[in-house]
Amino acid sequence: MRKKIYLIFLFVCSYSSILLAQTATISGKVTNKGEPVPGASVMVVGQTIGTSSDADGKFKINNVPVGSSFTLRAGGIGFKNSNKTLSLKSGESLTINFELEDDAKFLDEVVVTGLSINAKQKELGTSRSNINSSTIESLPAPSVENALVGRLAGVEAFTTDGAPGGGFRFRIRGGNSISGASEPLVIIDGIFMDNANRNSVTGAAGGNNATGAATFGMANGTRGLGALNPEDIESIEVLKGAAAASLYGSRAASGVIVVKTKGGGNGKLKLDYSLDIGSMEVSRNVGKYKTQWTANEIDQWANLINPTKSVYTDANIAQYKINPTMDYTMDPFRKGTFSRHTVRVQGGTKQFGYYFSGNLQNTMGHIKGTQFDTKGALLSLSSEPVTGLSLKLNINYQDADRFQVASGTPGFFVPNRWANDTGTMPFMRYTDAKTNVAGVKSSDDYALIRRENMSKRVTVSGNLNYKIFKSLSVDVTAGIDQSKIDGFMVYPLGLVSIFPTGRLDRDYEKLSQKTFTAGLNHVLQVSEKFYVKSAVGVQYDENDRFYDYARYQGLVVGRDYKDSLSYNAPQRAAFFQVAPLVKTLGIYVNETIGIGSKLFLNLGGRFDRSTSFVEQTFFYPRASVSYQVAPTVRVRGAYGMSGTQPAPYQSTPTYRSVAGGYNGSATNYVPNTPPNADGLKPETQTEIEFGFDASLMQGRINIEMTYYNKMFKDLLLNTSINPALNLGLVSGIRNVGSMYNRGLEMTINAAVIQTKDWNWNVSLTASTLENKVTKMPFPPTPIIGGIDNIVQIREGYPISGIWAGVPVSSAGDAPAVATVAGGPARVYMGNTQPKFEGNFNTSLSYQGFTVSALIGGKAGFFKYNQTARDMANPTKRQHEDYWSLPTADLTTLYNDQTRWVQRADFIKLRQLTLSYTVPKQYLEQSRYIKRLNLGFTGANLFTYTKFSGAYDVESETNGSSASGASWAWTRGIDSWDGGIPKSYTFSLNVGF
Repeated sequence: MRKKIYLIFLFVCSYSSILLAQTATISGKVTNKGEPVPGASVMVVGQTIGTSSDADGKFKINNVPVGSSFTLRAGGIGFKNSNKTLSLKSGESLTINFELEDDAKFLDEVVVTGLSINAKQKELGTSRSNINSSTIESLPAPSVENALVGRLAGVEAFTTDGAPGGGFRFRIRGGNSISGASEPLVIIDGIFMDNANRNSVTGAAGGNNATGAATFGMANGTRGLGALNPEDIESIEVLKGAAAASLYGSRAASGVIVVKTKGGGNGKLKLDYSLDIGSMEVSRNVGKYKTQWTANEIDQWANLINPTKSVYTDANIAQYKINPTMDYTMDPFRKGTFSRHTVRVQGGTKQFGYYFSGNLQNTMGHIKGTQFDTKGALLSLSSEPVTGLSLKLNINYQDADRFQVASGTPGFFVPNRWANDTGTMPFMRYTDAKTNVAGVKSSDDYALIRRENMSKRVTVSGNLNYKIFKSLSVDVTAGIDQSKIDGFMVYPLGLVSIFPTGRLDRDYEKLSQKTFTAGLNHVLQVSEKFYVKSAVGVQYDENDRFYDYARYQGLVVGRDYKDSLSYNAPQRAAFFQVAPLVKTLGIYVNETIGIGSKLFLNLGGRFDRSTSFVEQTFFYPRASVSYQVAPTVRVRGAYGMSGTQPAPYQSTPTYRSVAGGYNGSATNYVPNTPPNADGLKPETQTEIEFGFDASLMQGRINIEMTYYNKMFKDLLLNTSINPALNLGLVSGIRNVGSMYNRGLEMTINAAVIQTKDWNWNVSLTASTLENKVTKMPFPPTPIIGGIDNIVQIREGYPISGIWAGVPVSSAGDAPAVATVAGGPARVYMGNTQPKFEGNFNTSLSYQGFTVSALIGGKAGFFKYNQTARDMANPTKRQHEDYWSLPTADLTTLYNDQTRWVQRADFIKLRQLTLSYTVPKQYLEQSRYIKRLNLGFTGANLFTYTKFSGAYDVESETNGSSASGASWAWTRGIDSWDGGIPKSYTFSLNVGF
């Protein structure tokens, strides 16, 4: 019996040794920047074999399979996965170390806030949206704004006219003001950028956007990001909520965009050359424009529009029947071109690093007469001369020339609708038209009525960071953003009937935005599981804007149209002004408390004081909590306040001339805006948000969900005032309104496949928006704007709601019927702000080849189809559905505005890219080329929508009110605007 037991024992031991001999052991250490990473996962891909690193970052895996090769992966919260392909022999024991890189998608990355505050994402209770350099470089976009479209939850970016060089608006969690602009504060390398949106109109009542120049609806676009070459950007951080933006006080109610540019100091010299070259064209034809006409239809059209034959004779009609038909709505467009050459040099060491970039960009827009040419350079120098001290200097220069044509209303001359204006039908030759505009012989003539901007911009910023002690550091940033703009509004000689002798509107603008920030950071490690981070600082900025405008008429034949001496009738503008200097001083404090590596509290705020108000100091608090309920899941909440400064001329007296006109001058002035006798305050935003972040399947799926509720009070609106105290004026801007924005935001990032050869990544962003104006001045008079006052603000409804006029007889049973003095009954038709926006981004890579696509859409909103309404005008009859109606019926239909309000939901293929990165082994034989990437990108390729407006469903006419003001809140009007073009771009990047 003993002998049998002994033999069994020997057999088991022998068999076990055979099994052990068929496996191997791997051990090693996981680090990040030389420091151990505890809790990192280390696993064999595709199997259940794995472990986690200990407190010292060390790990050991037994029973690793041998024979064929396999992938060993290490990763963790806050880090990118690191893969190593191995093939082990039986019984082998191997040591493998992993050095993990920070991952911007996770919680441990340091958040760039634009201030000298050292904070990690896991410590903040606010949501976060960012784009890194690799994403931006994969998009050969003409501007930074283009690269932001459809990529961040809760951030809506859209163009007003589609012309190159401007026209973008940003809405972060909805519109954030009524009287002021809703554009975010833009910070580049720590300094504030001037971000005025020069939507120019006649007069100076246009909110804080007007320039006073008579440019008939031209949109110039925001300026803050326009000075940057997209290829110079390292990262873009968007601070969406008030809790995140509170530290900027009265400057941040519309959110903050923080941009960090690239720098040097990364090792040996690198030289890169990039070429982006492509073409662009109008996205689609005008919907419902009738282009196919039979001879019988032409006869019918002639009898309806010209029954007495007083305009069109029988001979004219007979000629029209043999003319070829054409689509005149497409005539104002052309095949545009885009090219950008960029050269980048970077390198150096920590002691001295350098980065230089030069670029040359030329864009001929898809709308005739539009063009945007720039020359620019960025120089960045960095140094760490002694331990603990770092210095950085950035200098950015841009020289830009922009040519644009009028767009939107109240434009008298909109090239995109020239055929409609002139009454040219598809079966006519333009020279045969009987109602053409005097002097305008083609759409090319319309394009000669244009705006030319010649601008030069220099931005200089410097940063000093010194670690006084291990736990105490000081950070100082100072800089200036300065630009000069020469503007020319040209009406050529003999082209326009109301200016038959030609006219030049010339304005000059000089802008200077200065910023100084100094802060102290201190870290107190009370115990292993308890620490306190303290930050305190001061921030000062000032905005100085000089503006002058003059008008000249009577161009001498053969003289230079840009030279004021070429005109014989110089005249000062009906209104011109020099805006005062605006100074803002803020003191911010912030405390971050970490408890047990799971619970994080943030408390702080800013004391704010500005010359935009009567001498007062305002406090904007913030608080947030973040708790990691599991190693891969955290919940968070935040509260904060921020504000919006009133425009300078709203809070200080200004004056206007009492006489003028095209052929006279004015010397007498009367008050235009009242003094700030009642003590204006900044508009105030209070916001709460709640959300959670989760990382699943070893970091392969990451989810962020946020609910926010923004409440606005003290909105600056026009209301009745005491004339005895206000220079005789009976109305002025006061803090009398309130509203709210609410919504949900969601972001999901998933690494679906990650192998040695294949990578498939998917990203989904979605957001909702609910807006309502809850209080207006009493009596609650509507604020009206846009074409035919179609968009209005009324208490209890969203800003920029559509209120369509209907015949009085049909308005009795309609819901939400109200009237405007002197106008028809109005019916509320819907919101012009999208209630939902979603975007799906996917990227598939295989051995250097990458295919990526971005599909996005918006839903739950309405637009006023002024384009279709124009075509249904009884004197035009170009609309394919209504051209044959009897005149009385068509007139009724045309005058019923409700007929022209449509749902504008859409889905777009925003981008499709195919790129190839040549593997390094293929370049080893080359002495010079170290990196080579080729790409082809199509943008705005396909749109599905039932909206039958003009050239792009996302285009929006530049807003205007009945008084000629250009308000930022007006949305939802489609009136012949070109919109985002369809484009095709080839990209080449070569590294030496």
